[in-house]
Amino acid sequence: MKPNKVAAVTMAWNSPVLLKKWVEHNAAAYGRENLFVISHGDDPAQAAVAEGTNYITLPREFNAEFDAIRWRFLSNYASGLLEYYKVVQVNDGTFHFGLHHSIIF
Repeated sequence: MKPNKVAAVTMAWNSPVLLKKWVEHNAAAYGRENLFVISHGDDPAQAAVAEGTNYITLPREFNAEFDAIRWRFLSNYASGLLEYYKVVQVNDGTFHFGLHHSIIF
């Protein structure tokens, strides 16, 4: 049985002020070690704010399918985290949704 833990995931770029608020809020609720920050491009200011979280930098590329690719990545990443967490909360700075291990087939 999985531990009764929650992970929080966000994707951001060039928004260290908002990311700081996200990290502070979610670290208080779940612990910094359970936060996953996906940076859509290299951003040293953001990396500094996210210190102590699980921080990943992806290439900053855009095309006509940017939003579909981004959400597919976040969905697949969150699904993988459900192997280790009971609940995964995903946020891209605009929308929030959560996944619970029991709804993945």
